[in-house]
Amino acid sequence: AYPRPPLTTEARFRLPDRDPAHARRQIETIALSLPTVKKEPPPKALLDRDPRTNELEIVVIFAPADKNLAVEAKSDVIQAVYDGLAVGARDDDKERHSSGQS
Repeated sequence: AYPRPPLTTEARFRLPDRDPAHARRQIETIALSLPTVKKEPPPKALLDRDPRTNELEIVVIFAPADKNLAVEAKSDVIQAVYDGLAVGARDDDKERHSSGQS
């Protein structure tokens, strides 16, 4: 019998104000750090385009640690990337919040 490849899933991110190569490395590192994501094969972040809008997207492909919890693993990856990269927050917004300004 041939070994079966692991089940994989993906999550997509639009990061218009970030360097794509740097963002890909960050997303791979974040996904790899999660207990719900398998370490082998390691997560892989790739560039793609939204077919409707042609906007640049980063797609992270990963294998969930438990095939029965793929939805939870995807949710964990999305939350961790949003937390780790402060997706959607502009740099001046982050400075304002950290200095106590509104």
